[in-house]
Amino acid sequence: MNLAIRDTAFTYMMTRDKRYTAQAYKALTGNEVDADKIEYYSLKDRFEGAPRYNDLAFVVDGWHMMILIEHQSTINPNMCFRMLEYFVYLLDQYIRKNKLNKFGVKEMRLPKAEFYIVYNGDEPLKENFLKLNLGSITASAEVLDIHFENLKDKSKDNALAGYARFIDFSKSMGVIDAIKATREEGYLPQFFQEEQFKIVSGMLQDGMDESLIKKYASITDQRLAEIKAQLKN
Repeated sequence: MNLAIRDTAFTYMMTRDKRYTAQAYKALTGNEVDADKIEYYSLKDRFEGAPRYNDLAFVVDGWHMMILIEHQSTINPNMCFRMLEYFVYLLDQYIRKNKLNKFGVKEMRLPKAEFYIVYNGDEPLKENFLKLNLGSITASAEVLDIHFENLKDKSKDNALAGYARFIDFSKSMGVIDAIKATREEGYLPQFFQEEQFKIVSGMLQDGMDESLIKKYASITDQRLAEIKAQLKN
């Protein structure tokens, strides 16, 4: 799988359901968060001057913290600077969203930053922390290896383990087969079933022969019939 696609897959999967975000955060830190109280912040709808899209950022109601998690498939010593840059723009978004007055005489109550870098690249990971020191401005990010074999928590209710397993499979097979293999192992069954539905329904709508669909999507006649019935409804 292309390295850039791994980054995209991470963001897509972890923001698809707030429960997945909570599971990933717990797997990384050991801390539990209430999924219902998670609020995402993103540079996807960025304004002029904002940097490239961030991967995952959220605040939790009742926590005075903005958590940024960036996925990396290559080793980048400048990630700490980039995350600090993302944080500044996301903080401005937070100020606007909460109608805070940065020009007022009252001190704003702003969330502190918590930075994590999750690594799933092909090169060995050498650093567990990245630091940035600009004199009075400093930042640090914990770097965590999320290759499946290195995860402590491989439980089926850990979305991060499900993502890591999917990436493992996708290195030796096509995306559709990787989806099937991950789902058969019991990881994120609902998520991967929905993704299979999207792919197969797209093939059907494009007029692909059903025998080819069954071959490429590795699905049974019964599953194909179920997807066709869902499309009719």
